[in-house]
Amino acid sequence: MREKNWRLLGSSLIEVLSGLSLLSLVLGLGLGLFQQLSGPLSAREWARAQAICSNISQQSPRLEELYQGIQHIEIHHFEVSRQVLWHDEAKNLCAIKVSCSWQEHLMAENVRLSRIKQKK
Repeated sequence: MREKNWRLLGSSLIEVLSGLSLLSLVLGLGLGLFQQLSGPLSAREWARAQAICSNISQQSPRLEELYQGIQHIEIHHFEVSRQVLWHDEAKNLCAIKVSCSWQEHLMAENVRLSRIKQKK
């Protein structure tokens, strides 16, 4: 039995190479789209980060938080930062600033005003 050697010449070599490049392009675009639909930067994760920010900012501030600076906690795979600052000390109002990020990407940020609860 004799072996057949296939040899690509001229235009058939160009057709094979262009076909492989188109296939890799389509595969790369498909993987990028799949990551956008289900990856850490997907719309579902953005909504989740916004919900976390909203929930953390709704927590009542305490007087001790004014002097602690920025607090960092990790919820799921997000890094959440919460800071309480005086807005109007005469009216006992403070601003609560919460930001939620994943790696170096800022996913959500929330700022709201609240009264500080003081212990009686």
